[in-house]
Amino acid sequence: LERAREFLVSRKDAPVPQQAGPMIKPGPLLGRPSTVWEQAAVILFLASREASYVTGALVASDGGWTAY
Repeated sequence: LERAREFLVSRKDAPVPQQAGPMIKPGPLLGRPSTVWEQAAVILFLASREASYVTGALVASDGGWTAY
């Protein structure tokens, strides 16, 4: 997990590619795209010991796109 954290910190200020801009639209509930840090938090939680009892679950980290 430490290597994953180091990688994310190194990419914190990386620009979003121009071609990705038009494809990214804000979700209906939160009204904004997620940050790398928000997605990384979910991934790091699922890879941690705290998630040892989570099995066969779909964890939607999509800002509400699948809420309706």
